[in-house]
Amino acid sequence: MKGNNLIKIIAIPYAGGNSYCYKKLENLVPYPFEWHTVELPGRGTRLRENPIVNVDELCNDILEKAYEILKGSQYILYGHSMGTLLGYELMKKINNNRSLKLPQCAFFTGRGGPGSDLDDNKKIADMETECFWEEVFNLGGIPQDIKENRELLDFVEPILRSDFKLAENYEYTPLKKPMNIRFFVRAGNEEEEIDAEKLNSWQKESLFPVDIKMFPGNHFFIFDRPNVIVQDIISSYHSSKREIEVT
Repeated sequence: MKGNNLIKIIAIPYAGGNSYCYKKLENLVPYPFEWHTVELPGRGTRLRENPIVNVDELCNDILEKAYEILKGSQYILYGHSMGTLLGYELMKKINNNRSLKLPQCAFFTGRGGPGSDLDDNKKIADMETECFWEEVFNLGGIPQDIKENRELLDFVEPILRSDFKLAENYEYTPLKKPMNIRFFVRAGNEEEEIDAEKLNSWQKESLFPVDIKMFPGNHFFIFDRPNVIVQDIISSYHSSKREIEVT
């Protein structure tokens, strides 16, 4: 298989992430799947650009940058945490674009349904630096040597703050009709911010029964057993493809 015959996994970064943030997963993807992580403005190869703190504007940017990959390709859409939120809103735009097809399935991790946490009072983006990093560290996923690197933390802090602001200012608009796509939703069982009710709220977004599973671990459970997560993504693609072929 070559070119457009490859099955693309289009991945959208979590808060603070860049095009390398899922490398631990990407390195395990088998042929004929091909992993592509979108580079968001304000980081990585787009470091000189200003971060975008509006979900709608950022999804327009992602659609523009990933258009050629999305067009004419079989693909899975993947997102973790903030990436899940952006992936959901991106699908709404794709659904309204006649030249593009929805992904074979959406595989989302680390976040409840898009409208499930709008009443949460905790706002991290505007906290004082010490409190801000305490909240970020509590999410897990940051090695001790990075926690102790003050210069690196100072460099990453503005990017992280802009990403948290984006998510915290998000305004959910319910769909008029659920999307004709399979959703696979995963979360860590040690994360207090995500409960069964928030996960089950994904069912409002899909015409199909949403596949929900909990994994051992905190917010960044995806990196504890990356081989299991990658295999789960691949299996989700095959099961959604079989279901569509049967119907």
